[in-house]
Amino acid sequence: MTNKDLMGAFIKSYEGTQKRMKKAIILLMVLLLPFISYGQDAYSYIKKGSEKLDRKDNRGAIVDYTTAIKLDPESRVSRFAYSYRGLAKYELGDHRGAIADFTRAIELTDPNKKGLLSEYYNNRGVAKESLKDYSGAIVDYTTAIKLDPEVPVRYYNRGRAKIINNQKESGCLDLSKAGELGDPDAYEAIRSFCN
Repeated sequence: MTNKDLMGAFIKSYEGTQKRMKKAIILLMVLLLPFISYGQDAYSYIKKGSEKLDRKDNRGAIVDYTTAIKLDPESRVSRFAYSYRGLAKYELGDHRGAIADFTRAIELTDPNKKGLLSEYYNNRGVAKESLKDYSGAIVDYTTAIKLDPEVPVRYYNRGRAKIINNQKESGCLDLSKAGELGDPDAYEAIRSFCN
């Protein structure tokens, strides 16, 4: 075999390898495309969604949060997407959808993140209260208080729900605690509902 024959065989082999590499790269791109989503990760969609939520574009925010969840459904980052999407759904009147999203955020949150968990339980309680599930709301507010007992709005919310649920005495005590912790509306509520 001459050098020319060897060079021809090498070029054919190289061209075959090059074609196989192109096929492998194309296959890899097709497989990874749903995860890459044009270079944006779940966090960037959460950020875009939050900007829309701030502008009261709740529908647009829901789309971005949903995309973030699809890109990274089981991560710590997606707990924020579920929580924020719950807020957007709540604002649109989709209280059941909000409850489902707050529940998923709770499930994905590290038990040591007490402040976050408290917020998620409180938000779920607000959504339950909107559906007149006062007992369920009280349970969530109580959990929120156990997780972070220094947040006045949790006591205020639980007090309000208890009063509506015919637990006036206990509800008024919660409003008083909210006032002690600095809730600006607590004493007005006490004047209106407890005296």
